[in-house]
Amino acid sequence: MTFPFEVHQVPGSEALASLRELATAGEGFPIILGDTDQFERVAETLEMNNGQSDEELIEAARAINTASWFAERQDSDPEYYEIEETRWPDGDPETPQSVTSHVDMRTGQPLSEVHIAMIPAAEAWMVPCYLRIGGWNECPSAEEHAAIFRYWGEKYDARVVCITSDVIEMTVARPPTTTEDALALAKEQFLYCADIVHQGTESIEVLAATLLNAPVWFFWWD
Repeated sequence: MTFPFEVHQVPGSEALASLRELATAGEGFPIILGDTDQFERVAETLEMNNGQSDEELIEAARAINTASWFAERQDSDPEYYEIEETRWPDGDPETPQSVTSHVDMRTGQPLSEVHIAMIPAAEAWMVPCYLRIGGWNECPSAEEHAAIFRYWGEKYDARVVCITSDVIEMTVARPPTTTEDALALAKEQFLYCADIVHQGTESIEVLAATLLNAPVWFFWWD
């Protein structure tokens, strides 16, 4: 199996520093792809989903109207994507402060090794089109990921930095700072990745509370 992009193997303990260093090199966008097993699954997905070129997928992403996409997503399965309003949570829910794809979630310890790929995209939102991610179960297709990343990039200065076989993480320079804006974003994120609510926060309001001033977003598909 040949992976078409430059890849760096680094200890998990050095992954974030390596990510920052590679980001300044000006040779593309560094993306953490996880440990060896996760990296191989990403590579297999790329190899299987090679029916369209990078350019074709990027153009398909440009053609997607994200407002229409979110509306159509909800209409596709109203019961599954039903949004029940509850009260804003008491206290301050834990807000992610750093990406975690370089960490063993069972132990909390850095992975012994992670793979960081340099993706030669012109803009960060195009990265899913190069990696051909998604398109299974409720996980959006590569061009849908890209279109949504473009929209969130313009609105929140969000940028993808980690992609494994089932997890995506983004860093965010302009996160929502009001409950109203956080709720609006939480509804979008639920439609994009329902598992973070159905198998995570269990309510839109709790998700919104974790997004207030949050420098990192986490997505996971079962």
